[in-house]
Amino acid sequence: TPTKENKVTTNPAKLTVIEKVEIDVQPSSTEAIEGQTATFEVEVTGEGNITYQWYKNGSPIDGANNSRYTTETLTPENSGDKYYCEITQEHNGQQVTITTQEAMLTVLNVNISANPLSVQLYKGGKDVTVEITGTNYGDLTLSGINEEIATAKISGETITISPVAAGSTTLTITESNANKTTTVQITVSSTTIIPSEEEVNLTYGGEAQTITLDGVNVEGFEVVTGPDTSVATGSIDGNELTITPIGAGETSIVIRETNGGKEITIPIVIEKATPNLSLENENGETDYNTTNSFKVTPSANPEVNGTWKVESSAPSKVTIVTGDGEQATNGEASTIEYKGTGATESPVTITVTFTPEDTQNYEEVTIEYTVTVNKVPAINPVLTAYTGTYDGMPHTIGVSGGEGGTIVYSTDQSIWSEELPTRTEQGTTTVYVKVQGDANHTDSEVISSTITIGEDTITYQSGDYTGTYDGMPHGITLTVTNPASGITIYYSDTQELNEGNYSTAGTTTPPQRTDAGETIIYWYIDSSSSNYQDVAGNNKITIERATTVEDGESGEEVPAVTAEPAKTPEGGNLSYNGQEQTGVTGTNVEFTGETKATNAGTYTAYAKPTANYAWSDGSTDAREVKWTLAPKDVQVQ
Repeated sequence: TPTKENKVTTNPAKLTVIEKVEIDVQPSSTEAIEGQTATFEVEVTGEGNITYQWYKNGSPIDGANNSRYTTETLTPENSGDKYYCEITQEHNGQQVTITTQEAMLTVLNVNISANPLSVQLYKGGKDVTVEITGTNYGDLTLSGINEEIATAKISGETITISPVAAGSTTLTITESNANKTTTVQITVSSTTIIPSEEEVNLTYGGEAQTITLDGVNVEGFEVVTGPDTSVATGSIDGNELTITPIGAGETSIVIRETNGGKEITIPIVIEKATPNLSLENENGETDYNTTNSFKVTPSANPEVNGTWKVESSAPSKVTIVTGDGEQATNGEASTIEYKGTGATESPVTITVTFTPEDTQNYEEVTIEYTVTVNKVPAINPVLTAYTGTYDGMPHTIGVSGGEGGTIVYSTDQSIWSEELPTRTEQGTTTVYVKVQGDANHTDSEVISSTITIGEDTITYQSGDYTGTYDGMPHGITLTVTNPASGITIYYSDTQELNEGNYSTAGTTTPPQRTDAGETIIYWYIDSSSSNYQDVAGNNKITIERATTVEDGESGEEVPAVTAEPAKTPEGGNLSYNGQEQTGVTGTNVEFTGETKATNAGTYTAYAKPTANYAWSDGSTDAREVKWTLAPKDVQVQ
């Protein structure tokens, strides 16, 4: 050991100070697209041997020993991974380690989708487009499509698909970032037109006809050519083809569907219009040597005029006076006048022919009218029926006019008389009338009229009874004022009375009611005369429960129902006496519950009004009455 007196000196030593490692640029969080890579980098300064070790989510990454680290190909699961780097400085066997801040990786998902995912095309039809949508996708390429069925080309994010032939195929679209794909199902179909009518047959001037166009794989329709507009016109609205007639003739129309261009031809035939001839009647008659007429009206749409030709099948019996060769105007009645020149055993036919001015579009038409020529008949009188109500007096029909003989009457058409029949009682009599012809007339037809006497009305007054229970019987009111006699009234309080049961189910004694409640009284007023109509009806007896009664001493109205604790004869409260005692008292009330007791205590009874009574407020519920049996006082001496 050296001492102050004995010194030892060493060789000089050299101290070298090196710069400590420091982080200049920290690794930063970054975003990268799915299917790509991401790079993290750190920049440091310092001397000596500096080494790097990168970590992912706290675990060292094999081979990641540089200041820059590039990940493997990224998937969505890598989003949220955290990276940092340990930097170690070594010098002369000494180490210093520092750690960077964490950097987070966000992976941006790649999505790709076609809209729509399936398309329908038609052979020979229009192209369709498909739009590509998504996020973070790369360049797009097409594959997989069968070009014998359809072709596809892409421009930007739009794919155009063109039909080639009927069939199905699949188009695959691939993006370059993550090689993700989407597909479009392609169907190419053929088209067919199916009209609801194969041929159109119309009439000139008639209504248009609408044909429904249907088919297979069709979208719309259009007119290609035709029809001849002098014959018809054609128009399409949606899937409906309307053909409108213009003139008589034949033509056709060509229709094309707009998906694939399929065409069909529909023949069109417009027939001549047949004018309509209408008669007021199909036959008529006239008397010998008498003129008569009928009207005939031509009509067509569109309107057309023409001329008449009128002929008689037996000119010796019926001759044409006017109408033959005259002008016929559409919609206007023409009068054809004829004359009976001889009585007929069978009808004569008058033939009326209408010849139109426009024979190109209209047919010539004929109608027949038949005529009978009769002997001159007698003329019947005018009859007026009598209708009235029974009044005890005789009545008959009214008769005025009549020519050509004697007017006779009958009620059975077997016995005839010149005296008018009459009727007094209720009912109906038919009076038959005819004119018995003289030397110049035939008998007239039998005509008839009626004498009708209706039932008179029973007049009555009826009324309900409504009151409060008073212990007395009550009933309805029913008084008959017309007729004054011949009336019996039947009553029932159990069932409705009618024409079939009143005499068996009813009684002539009016029912009454005393107790509170309601009773319907059915009644039937029976007339012994058929000249009056029986009447049925009903009225009601309503008796309410009494809430008050008249006090026998004061004459004032007091509550009908009372209930209270009982008192001693002296007016005091009850107390224990060793015997059973009744603790409640009241009027027009029934008690239940604890109404009696022997031992001292408080008891509860219930009071309910009896059948014909109610509490002062009109209710009938059971009410609680509390009463007390007091202990007996014990006197101590």
